[in-house]
Amino acid sequence: MMQESVKIFFAIFIIVLSFVAVSAQKLDLMTITETKKINAEELKLLAKPTDKKPVLINFWATWCGPCRVEFPDLIEIDADYRAKGLNFFIVSVDDFAVIDTRVPEFLKDYDSTMPSYLIDIEERKEIAKAVRRIAPRFTDVYPLTLLFNANGKLVFQKSGKVNAKILREQIDKVLPKTKE
Repeated sequence: MMQESVKIFFAIFIIVLSFVAVSAQKLDLMTITETKKINAEELKLLAKPTDKKPVLINFWATWCGPCRVEFPDLIEIDADYRAKGLNFFIVSVDDFAVIDTRVPEFLKDYDSTMPSYLIDIEERKEIAKAVRRIAPRFTDVYPLTLLFNANGKLVFQKSGKVNAKILREQIDKVLPKTKE
């Protein structure tokens, strides 16, 4: 009888521990995908690497069809390159009113873990002006993908859906070479 009680206790313990682990993973995901607002000055700082690592920034919106098409590729690129020294940030140009609704739903739907920002500027032309401060050739077309080298120099810019293979080639050029 005592042995069976111990087995039941351990079974319940394992079940509770499983729920705690799953809850902790969900909490981590929620923390990772929290979207913070960013203004024009902070956007300039985001593009400047403080840790001498290349920076990839993708501007997107929940209403943007090409953004939705390319997002799975960006998730894979982040998974493949973050440990290799790439800082990858995503910046939504959605209306600020959706920071707590559509933006987190979008990020959750795609299992995004990149640090996420929403540009805190109301007028679209002012958003474009802020983006042009870090990408002078920007034509107000989304998505927009920018790659900066470890010194903060813009080395790749693509408006519209980015070709994942080309983006990977560009990233490989700016990552530190590893000895194998």
